[in-house]
Amino acid sequence: MGFSVAMTILFMHVIPCWFLIKYIKNKYHQNIHYLGISFKNFFRKILMGLSGYIMCYPYILASLVISFLVLELFKQKAVPHPLVPVVLKETSSIDMGYFLFLSTIIGPIAEEIFFRGILYPLLKKRVGIIIAAIVSSLFFSAMHMNLGLFLGVFVLGLLFTYLYEKTGSILPGMFVHVMHNALMMALVMLIKKLI
Repeated sequence: MGFSVAMTILFMHVIPCWFLIKYIKNKYHQNIHYLGISFKNFFRKILMGLSGYIMCYPYILASLVISFLVLELFKQKAVPHPLVPVVLKETSSIDMGYFLFLSTIIGPIAEEIFFRGILYPLLKKRVGIIIAAIVSSLFFSAMHMNLGLFLGVFVLGLLFTYLYEKTGSILPGMFVHVMHNALMMALVMLIKKLI
C-alpha cells in the first residue's frame, strides 16, 4: 500500500509539474522567475511566512473543528488523510523515509509550483486577486480529497496565496507548506509510537 501511495504522489505532483514547467519554458521562453520563484530577500520572506503561519494557525484549527462538526451534523464519518494509515502501518525504514520525503518535501514543492506558481497567476489575470485566491485555494483543497480537512486546507491555500502576493515569491509559502506537512507527519509518527 505504501508503494502505491508513493507512486500516486509522484504521478499526481511531480510529473505534471515537470511537464507544465517544460511547457511554459518552451512556449513562453520563461525562466523560474515566471513561476514566482525569487530568492531576493530570502530569509526575510521565510520569516514573513513563519509569522503568517503562526498568526493563521488558530484559523486553521477552527476550520478543522467546524469541518468535523459539519460532518457530525450530517452523520458522516471523518476519514483520516490517506497518508495517515500508510504511515501507521509502514514498518520498513527505507520505505518510510522515501514516503516521508515525498509527502513532506516533494509534494508541497510541486503543489506550490502548480497552485501558486501557475494556476493562481493565470486566474488572477482573468478574475482578479480575490476570486483567483479563492478559486485556486478551493482547487488546492479539493485536490487533497478529504472533506474533514477541506476547510483547513482551504485556509492554508489562502495563506500561501497571501504570502505569494505579499512577497512576490512562492518560496515563503513553499517553506511553510513543507514545514506544515513535516509537523503533521511528526504528529502522526508520535501517535504511531504511542499506540
